[in-house]
Amino acid sequence: MNLVVYDEFPDAHLINQECYIQELLRELKPNTQRPTDRWKHSEGEGYLKIEVIDTGCGIKEEDMEKLFQKFSQMNSEASQRQIGSGLGLWISKTLAEAMGGNIKVHSKQNVGTTFVLIIRADYAAPPKETTRSHSIDHCKTSTTRILLVDDDSYNLETHTHMLKSLGYTNIDTATDGYGLFNLFKAKPEDYYDLILTDINMPNLDGVEAARKIRQFEKFAGRKSQAKIGFVTGHSNNKEKQVCEGAEIRASFYLSKPLTLATLKGVLHSLSILGENTLKKHEDKRIDKLSVGINSKRKPVVLCVDDDILNLEMFEDLITAIGAKTIRASSGKEAITLFTSRVSNRQPLDLVLIDCLMPGLDGWTAAAEMKKLASEIPIIGVTGEDMKRNEAKFKASGMDEVVRKPMQREDLEKILTKYVRIF
Repeated sequence: MNLVVYDEFPDAHLINQECYIQELLRELKPNTQRPTDRWKHSEGEGYLKIEVIDTGCGIKEEDMEKLFQKFSQMNSEASQRQIGSGLGLWISKTLAEAMGGNIKVHSKQNVGTTFVLIIRADYAAPPKETTRSHSIDHCKTSTTRILLVDDDSYNLETHTHMLKSLGYTNIDTATDGYGLFNLFKAKPEDYYDLILTDINMPNLDGVEAARKIRQFEKFAGRKSQAKIGFVTGHSNNKEKQVCEGAEIRASFYLSKPLTLATLKGVLHSLSILGENTLKKHEDKRIDKLSVGINSKRKPVVLCVDDDILNLEMFEDLITAIGAKTIRASSGKEAITLFTSRVSNRQPLDLVLIDCLMPGLDGWTAAAEMKKLASEIPIIGVTGEDMKRNEAKFKASGMDEVVRKPMQREDLEKILTKYVRIF
């Protein structure tokens, strides 16, 4: 995905006439144009262009008109294998138009497809030179040493920028497991405060590199173990258990894409994020909620969705306001986790479940969970029109249903309404 920020925003009709003519009516290829540098030194009203480029089978010309229609999907073998409501692109186009822009698509069969979105966006001037007091705020983070490892140069650069935005500037990098191990071995004990590594890498993957580190620490007689955190684009429970097991003792196991809120959260939990830096990046909208959470047990929310990206979004929203999450990727898995926690009297304060899932859908799964513990609130999430599902909603026993895309404000209201400790 390419992000381009422009420093001049023409009228709406000029966007359609000029910008789209120049930016959309072109050959299918990545945009290599760089934005002007003027916006870096000023602030004002502009617009943002986002490109999503996919190489693959492409889209037939007769199917192009169906893309942005409500409850419509392309009639192809690929779409027949997918489950969805046909609302995603319609929602995207509606949101784009509401934000003063539009979305277009270009496609060539057997080449690929490019979606181009242009919306209004204000741009701000960069922060002024840091002052003495600002440097003191970052005293702890600036001395923290982090070893960052990923074979993908884009991920390596992105995660580096994220760490720097939190005040960390002392960062070493490696591109595979051997580089990770060799850098670690060459440094004295307790040199690195954290090792943040990808798992799937050539030559030596992150898990094997972590094993070698633990073996080296043992044979070298080191008294303390380095903190190792994993980030992976192919998360699964079996691998997570291996990483968090006694052999490796990972500090955390996260799924890509890694967000700033998630990274800030795990660094805070490891006590290597400076207190002043945390305050600097605190979201003022959740101060009231945070006060209640700090003095009591954190709520536990079971998030259920067959789409990993939706699960990540739910977890980011929930952890950002101080609650804990457990995840399930199907209705069957959700019932298993729900039953286990109820039977073992483990905390479970809320269930957030997608209504449309293959196999056992959210409606049916909710009904089964309500039979086990009717007092636990279950909130359904759907992109469909609720009028079409009133009967399913009543049969499911769900306490409420919210529409996609879910916003942080929606979640805050739900937690305040249904979770007593809020």
